[in-house]
Amino acid sequence: MLELENVTVGYTATSQVLSGVSLSVPEGSVVALLGPNGAGKTTALRAASRMVPLQVGRVVFDGEDVTRMPSYAAAERGLCHVPEGRGVFPALTVRDNIALFGRGMPLQEAVDRSVAEFPFIERRLDALAGTLSGGERQMLALTRPWLVRPKIVLLDEVSMGLAPLIVDEVYAFIRRLAGEGISLLVVEQYVDRVRRFADHIYLMRSGAIRFSGPPDQLGSDEDILGHYLGAALQE
Repeated sequence: MLELENVTVGYTATSQVLSGVSLSVPEGSVVALLGPNGAGKTTALRAASRMVPLQVGRVVFDGEDVTRMPSYAAAERGLCHVPEGRGVFPALTVRDNIALFGRGMPLQEAVDRSVAEFPFIERRLDALAGTLSGGERQMLALTRPWLVRPKIVLLDEVSMGLAPLIVDEVYAFIRRLAGEGISLLVVEQYVDRVRRFADHIYLMRSGAIRFSGPPDQLGSDEDILGHYLGAALQE
């Protein structure tokens, strides 16, 4: 469904954030991209959704080379990116956010589907999205993939800064997305949680992939910590 092939990205001519990154997300699978802060995970998602240009390499989405495609065109083809930091329009009402996320779906249908998934939305429809709590903003942001039913969803740290009970609710929703057959590429801070349902895991450090394999090959928590600290993973 999605492939990054030897992708190198830098935000200036003299710096590289990603160096030769290759990863793939098969159709209907859940793939986790893990690593310490500053490893390049967010940039990898931004490269995949065509929000940043590539210096080297290519991006293939659903069999099509989209390396030079603008981000809106990739979205129209079924690639949905939920960015880090609560991807909502804070100056618009909750209702207006849902209208935008629904992309032409009748508004009442979009509202009904959103409320069925996240009931709090019904009583906050006329509130500005910026006045919602962090957890409410994140759940509002997650209505977008639920409404448009994309082919793949890129989720960037959607549980960051949330209370444990809200994290449980967010993860239950992510599992429902996966249950719909939607491919997922998940950047996440909760390693143990994502290991429980990911089909494949990539570990990234310093802009490069350091491990690729199924969760049961990751080894112990000490092995993972060693990777995060820069030590070699045990064979």
